[in-house]
Amino acid sequence: MKRLHDVSRLGWITGLLLLSACGGDGGTPGNPRDSLTGVWKGQLLGHESYIILQERNGNHLLGYLPADPGTWITEGSRSAGDVSIDFAADNPKESWTGRFSGTLNGNTLSGSFDNGSGPIAVSFTRDLKPFTVAHWLFGSPDGGPTYLFPKIENTGGGFLAGGFVSLGNCTLFTCAGNIMDWDSAGFNHTIELASMGDCPATSTMNGAWDDAAKIMQGDFSTTHCMGVESGPFFGGKEGLADRAALLQVLEMFSNLAEHIEAEATVTTEFSSNFLNDGRTRADWLAGFDHLYANYNDLLVRIMVRQIVTANDTDVHYLVKNPARVQWRLVISGVPEGGGPRETALDETIYMLPGDDDFFWLGTESGRYVFTGNGAGAPFRMDMPVATGDSAKAFMGLWPYGAHGGGHPEGHGGWDVEFAMGAKARAVADGVVVSIDLDPDWNQYAVAIRHRPGVQTETGHLQDVAPGIAVGTSVARGDVIGTAGTIDNDPANIYYQVHFALRFGTDTQCPGAWLSTAGQTVLDTIWATAEYDDELVEPYSCNPANVSFPLTRTWRRVSGSIQAQATDVEAIELTRVDPTTRDYSYTLRDAFDTIIETGTVTWLNIKAIPDVEIDLKPDGVSATHRARIDILSHTMRINWDDTIRPADLSGAAVFNTTSP
Repeated sequence: MKRLHDVSRLGWITGLLLLSACGGDGGTPGNPRDSLTGVWKGQLLGHESYIILQERNGNHLLGYLPADPGTWITEGSRSAGDVSIDFAADNPKESWTGRFSGTLNGNTLSGSFDNGSGPIAVSFTRDLKPFTVAHWLFGSPDGGPTYLFPKIENTGGGFLAGGFVSLGNCTLFTCAGNIMDWDSAGFNHTIELASMGDCPATSTMNGAWDDAAKIMQGDFSTTHCMGVESGPFFGGKEGLADRAALLQVLEMFSNLAEHIEAEATVTTEFSSNFLNDGRTRADWLAGFDHLYANYNDLLVRIMVRQIVTANDTDVHYLVKNPARVQWRLVISGVPEGGGPRETALDETIYMLPGDDDFFWLGTESGRYVFTGNGAGAPFRMDMPVATGDSAKAFMGLWPYGAHGGGHPEGHGGWDVEFAMGAKARAVADGVVVSIDLDPDWNQYAVAIRHRPGVQTETGHLQDVAPGIAVGTSVARGDVIGTAGTIDNDPANIYYQVHFALRFGTDTQCPGAWLSTAGQTVLDTIWATAEYDDELVEPYSCNPANVSFPLTRTWRRVSGSIQAQATDVEAIELTRVDPTTRDYSYTLRDAFDTIIETGTVTWLNIKAIPDVEIDLKPDGVSATHRARIDILSHTMRINWDDTIRPADLSGAAVFNTTSP
């Protein structure tokens, strides 16, 4: 069972179910006009916004801001007509907290909002009209950050409100802001954006919807204090949620909070068949009982970031998954043995296996419940290449996160080298969800969904195995196709597949989810891997989000080499930018004093089992003709200033830190 005090991570995936019934809003039977439960509409953060509120016992409030993906309601309260709502926001460039303080008067909620810039008068009115939140994702076709774009639309698809936030850096539309307008004319879309802050910006996106591919593509132009930026974008829809479903999910959260604070058995929020990576409802109930036995006076805070409950025909297959919710659960209490109140549980629900217990939603007895992912054990997979089918004609394996080969954003998978004619295989049981032909290579890519939100893609296939089609169930080890050629030069032909692991739209390095058998195959291949980027990115799983120039320091652990008649204790290797093979180096002695600086030249990456490079010092000193071999955190290096060593006999050994 998952430990209750674990702190998890954030993530985003899709949804499945649309409900039509709702407990109602204030002003309808069962909810008097003085109830805050319902939908409120008004100006917030410079644009039209919606606040969905749910009252709880003890005058507590929880809420959701569907048009503001970078902002969430952390907690709230009311005392008679006085209302207080706390907000928090973050994006790659800024974070803040703010508070609304006001009064409820029937269908009007009026007061002031202050997030550190001074109070601003705001007013919200109760809104009873139907609407749908369409969740979109946008990014650059060349990689880079993904942006969340929730769009609130009326029953005719007309734009009502929306916002955007980057999940990485801010290279397209700035970090976060508001959707000011979204005009659709047939398949053509024009989207107007605005952001505030120290460098206000406006963007225009002009895109065309491809109904067959379920993708929007186009160009954007952003104007800000630094000038004008422009470029291509693409994106698609990841799911929907209508007003009724949003209110029902908040009601489910309210019931969960009430049960925990009352130290009651939490059953109505779990499906009777709940199963997630082998954890059952009984496991979680035992965990809550343990919490109740160790803490008194429990208080629950629930912060909701995204709710997706439905798919339509426009949702892309990559993100077409069951209903889900991204949220944070914080429980505090007084220890049973006495003492000050402390945090007993702080969990941000993410979709990675092991972190997604309260992520997936379904319905049971007419209400939303947590269903889990339905898996009887944590996700594990084999390698796409069987033992004996790998090869080393070129690089062996090009790793995740490396910033070469036309991937300045970081390589989103593994390129695994195969023997000629060798077959790529399914790494785990699953269902084929797409087979795409890449016109640039005239090769195929097969995507397989293994469980909700978890998908692998195997590309650069010269053919697809007989019987493999969209909707086909495959078993671990089944042949899905033949590895294709990569170089058209007959002297340089080698065979490989591009293998990617995705959780929703986000790629992950496959290494963390390998089975024992898969790890054995990887270890064999990785021991021979050589590639351009390994001087600074030497691991099979490298971080993709790094800044250039990128420097890695290697420190001596045994053996010796000399430069300028001085023993070298540390070698700093720097890659200048991700689009070239230009490297520089710095040598340091035992006192960390710089001995020498210079440039690095790659000579022969295909040398087996090591690589030949030259280190050319600045000035007139002789070039170090080196032979190196790198395996993850260990580098063996041997050099001579007159003739390159024939092998690595007597090489010095240097180590580096983890990624």
